[in-house]
Amino acid sequence: MDRVTELDPARLRRLQRVGMLCGFAAGAWLGAAEAPTKLVTLGIPPVVISLMMVLGVFTARWSVPALLRGTSAVREDVRQARIS
Repeated sequence: MDRVTELDPARLRRLQRVGMLCGFAAGAWLGAAEAPTKLVTLGIPPVVISLMMVLGVFTARWSVPALLRGTSAVREDVRQARIS
């Protein structure tokens, strides 16, 4: 048996929905690739734009998983991360 057939059908549907959401988010991300250029032409300094992008990535990396899986899963992820 492969791993897909071992999954609970309800869990498989949830995973498929998350995958579709990730696909739409990736499309929106690529569609917004011109946004920094347009923001610079509006007069916003590139440093501020970079800071906003870094904050967005940080929020996506830690806040979204906490909402989806709970804070205990994020704490476990932090515990397993290598500190160098």
